Amino acid sequence: MVKLLLWMVAFGGSSAASGAVDPDEYRTVSEGAVAFAQQSVEAGGTYEGFLISFPDRGEVYLSASRYRVSYIANALQCRNADQFPLASIRDGRWWKVVFEVLAVKESAVEDPPGSGKWAWRHSYDCVLKDLQPAG
Repeated sequence: MVKLLLWMVAFGGSSAASGAVDPDEYRTVSEGAVAFAQQSVEAGGTYEGFLISFPDRGEVYLSASRYRVSYIANALQCRNADQFPLASIRDGRWWKVVFEVLAVKESAVEDPPGSGKWAWRHSYDCVLKDLQPAG
């Protein structure tokens, strides 16, 4: 019985063995920032997350992780966007972004469109602090 339990833990019983670990959840973030998590964003905070966009799409997607992706389309409304190469991120790669939130905005959106079901969409009035390809 003990051998069976040890075998189960070693070969699939643990989350590490089954691939459930999210490396972005345990990463070191930039000094002065905290890891972006949509449910805990507050005005005045500085957050680090990930952006991705694609050449054939107009949206820029914000996510807390590159591995457990939960996109928020066009969430960052950056006052200083012209100081950063935002056009260059439309390459299908992940980019690490650090931003200070000035205000959190909520908008009611029909999701999916035409369904009659409504949800809150968050966006962030912010100032970009750093933008670089994610390693």
